[in-house]
Amino acid sequence: MYPREITGVEKKCLFMILPENKPGYNLYRNKIDRMMVLGEGNSGVGSYILGENEPEPDFSFLSSPVFSLGIFHSDKGEFDLLIHEETENKIEVWFGQDVNENFDESYNLKSYSSWIPGDRSPFSDSKVREIAIRPEEFILAVVPEEKKIWLYESSSGVNHLIPLSNYYNSLMLIRNERNAEKALNPNLFFNNLGIYNDQELKKAFEQYNKYMRRKLL
Repeated sequence: MYPREITGVEKKCLFMILPENKPGYNLYRNKIDRMMVLGEGNSGVGSYILGENEPEPDFSFLSSPVFSLGIFHSDKGEFDLLIHEETENKIEVWFGQDVNENFDESYNLKSYSSWIPGDRSPFSDSKVREIAIRPEEFILAVVPEEKKIWLYESSSGVNHLIPLSNYYNSLMLIRNERNAEKALNPNLFFNNLGIYNDQELKKAFEQYNKYMRRKLL
């Protein structure tokens, strides 16, 4: 069964959450266009590892951070699609349903990949709070209604999704928060967003980025 070609429907769905007009996402389109499905991935049913054809591919690596995600909606329901960051010349993807059997042209797509500064959120049309990490280069975006944080990189157009827990830990260190009920509860972040000024949020991101293996600045 493996390796096999990526089907036309699979590739179409993957490309839909990789905007061609943004260089960072277009790079992944070009990579995927040359890849095959090498085997099943680490995230259960619907997860696959894409890569160049290899005699005995190694799948022992852990799942990397999500690079792009989308939700497809239609009268039939909805399904998610995730593309992880490339690791060891391989890209893990996850389809929330068997798109080869169930996809049709009635699906509408929502994806964070399409967002640019000044826009409202592509998911809920909510206002996005924007914090300039480096003006004209990196913008931190926060949507409390969706409990989502991402970093917009202007040179590539990529919106890097930020996990909450580690970022929140950095924010609590910046604020010198000693109340354990607050410091150890990242779920409070979005509820309390209004009490944090832009400078605190900026410093927290710089602190977060400094100690993470995945450097974004």
